[in-house]
Amino acid sequence: MTRPATRPAERTSSRTPSRGARTLLVRALPAAGPGHAARTHAWFTPWLLVAPALVFLLAFNLWPTANVVFLAFTNVRVLSGGELVGLENFERMLTDEQLATALVNSIVYMLVCVPFLLLVPLGLAVLVEKKLPGIAFFRTAFYTPVVASAVVVALIWGWLLDDRGVINAMALRLGFVTEAIPFLTDRWLVIFSAISLTIWKGLGYYMVIYLSALGACRASCTRPPPSTARARCAGSGRSPCRACATPCCWCR
Repeated sequence: MTRPATRPAERTSSRTPSRGARTLLVRALPAAGPGHAARTHAWFTPWLLVAPALVFLLAFNLWPTANVVFLAFTNVRVLSGGELVGLENFERMLTDEQLATALVNSIVYMLVCVPFLLLVPLGLAVLVEKKLPGIAFFRTAFYTPVVASAVVVALIWGWLLDDRGVINAMALRLGFVTEAIPFLTDRWLVIFSAISLTIWKGLGYYMVIYLSALGACRASCTRPPPSTARARCAGSGRSPCRACATPCCWCR
């Protein structure tokens, strides 16, 4: 017995909906699930999330800064009260003989630390970004000084730079010097020691920031640039992703 042939109308009704019809059906369905719940959260939810950071910032950054500004106009002493004296402290500071020395030390410290903490962490980030065997060890080693206690760091560097410390002992034993180098007593050597300590402790922190920027740059380089950026780069003769090794990906 032969199977009856299917009518054209039955074949048409048995077909699955087209892509356009499925899109309309999906759009017609009400939103549900975690995404829908996230869009209907209360207005104060973001403030609850940032509240701990705001409390920490107010208690340990903003309030101490404001209090220092206020104390600058008083004659308060440690563990004792004081009273407002106006600009008397600033007048005494301007006539102090050590003011010029302090300004020179601060300027030298800034001129050396800032370029190093901008360029060296970028180079480290480019190096440790590559997926190589054992690269996690170097990332950890570079970031360890950031989380180290300030007391521990001071003890380590004091042990290294003291007149009878490790560096002086090795230099004397190898015959490089005939007397101990005054790392912690000479004016310029103290500045050099402070700069070295600051750079050593800050490299890992800024390296992580650059790593995040490089990751975002790599992700953006996988997508084609907008037409405006493409046209601008085409007019200048440069590639829209000429420098993916830096946080600035598209040409400007």
